[in-house]
Amino acid sequence: MKVASYLPKENQPRTERTWAIRGYVINEGVTGEEMWTNGMRKVKSIYFMPNQVHQATDSELEAYWKPIKAAKSARAKELRKMKREKIERDIAPMTNFLNAHQGSDDELIKAICTASRFAVREYRRLKGTVPLYSLFRVELPAFDVTPIKSASITLDTETTGLSPDDGAEILQLSIINQDGEVLFNEYFKPLFAKSWERAMAVNHITPEMVADKPCIYDKLPEIIAILQGADRVIGYNTQFDLRMLKAVGAILPEHTPVVDVTEDFAPIYGEYKENYGSYKWQKLTVCADYYGYDWGEDSAHDSLADCRATLYCYQKMQELPFASD
Repeated sequence: MKVASYLPKENQPRTERTWAIRGYVINEGVTGEEMWTNGMRKVKSIYFMPNQVHQATDSELEAYWKPIKAAKSARAKELRKMKREKIERDIAPMTNFLNAHQGSDDELIKAICTASRFAVREYRRLKGTVPLYSLFRVELPAFDVTPIKSASITLDTETTGLSPDDGAEILQLSIINQDGEVLFNEYFKPLFAKSWERAMAVNHITPEMVADKPCIYDKLPEIIAILQGADRVIGYNTQFDLRMLKAVGAILPEHTPVVDVTEDFAPIYGEYKENYGSYKWQKLTVCADYYGYDWGEDSAHDSLADCRATLYCYQKMQELPFASD
């Protein structure tokens, strides 16, 4: 049965709570009727007619509201506790890093510790309302770099996760030039992450493989020199890689053209998604197979191998009669 909204207001049934708000309580021994609360027929509540309630005394209303207020207060207290616990879990990797490097004389470590302390303090102050790692920015001493000139570079990263704001860190970065020459190929030890099971299932980079590798900040001048000297940047889902690099301070010059083979290949492959009104992005392996790329001894999800496959696909796409940069 649906609530009889067509009845005069004074004769309409109401829930026990609604009656209590109006200053009434349910008569002892009466039984309400279960009704749909709206026309969508998704939620039911127990309703009572006007002849099943009476004007409440102050003590009756207090008795009704007391357990409801107590339950609400207990729930709010529990939610505050859960939020505090989540904040402590979130900052644990940074606090562990700080504890492990107390009193370090290394300038880079000191800069990372400063950034960590700031991020932890602000995250607590803001009560976890912003992503923790968006507050983490390492201020390195100024350094001069000489750009390494290239007509184009193709780059790719392998990471611990899907977003730098969620704490994803770069495990491997590879960069090749327009001729396929390797300009950079390095594994990195993450600052905070100790394990990355989901990512490892894809890229097969284990914590043991990077345990003795450098920190990405150690290689930052070299990376920036390559980015600054590139006339064009090519990648597969390029914006993700550039976001990961930007998070550590390796920022591409503002007016450098960026090519995303993922976007360019989507309409060529032609899998149109009606619900999105656009062509579906395909995996690099699909694109490589489409153009007959021979991986040889390489395997996908190694950043250097992915760079080579991406450059090959890009060059094949440039052979199309309608291709343009």
